[in-house]
Amino acid sequence: MPNCTIGILNIYRSSSGNFEYFLNKLETLLNCISINSLELIICGDFNVNFLENTTHKQLLNSLLATYGLYSTIQFPTRITNSSASTIDNIFINTVKFNDFIVHPLINGVSDHDGQIIVLHDIIIQNESNYITSLENLINPWP
Repeated sequence: MPNCTIGILNIYRSSSGNFEYFLNKLETLLNCISINSLELIICGDFNVNFLENTTHKQLLNSLLATYGLYSTIQFPTRITNSSASTIDNIFINTVKFNDFIVHPLINGVSDHDGQIIVLHDIIIQNESNYITSLENLINPWP
């Protein structure tokens, strides 16, 4: 994928937080940072179980699909003695990043397993790393 900039957005949504508020702020953020030359990868703990067909899953998937972003994780990311859920996920543009693999990383550090995504056919032209805080992009939270 030559001549593109990849932005990685990591999100944590509290399980006790207001879901509608979260969606509204996420949409505000996506509206501000989505530009044609920026390919977004959104990952994190959404506290939405993607193994179940719930309203929260449908609403989040619908919002992200508006920006060409689709879920890639199809395996449990949090396993306990009594349950298994996929509350962590990675969203990418599967049209532009169509050659990828994902797999779990059992790390023993927390009650969530990590997820690894390998994107093939990406050309890195230089090795400079740029880290920009959201404050430099937008401040959607007053």
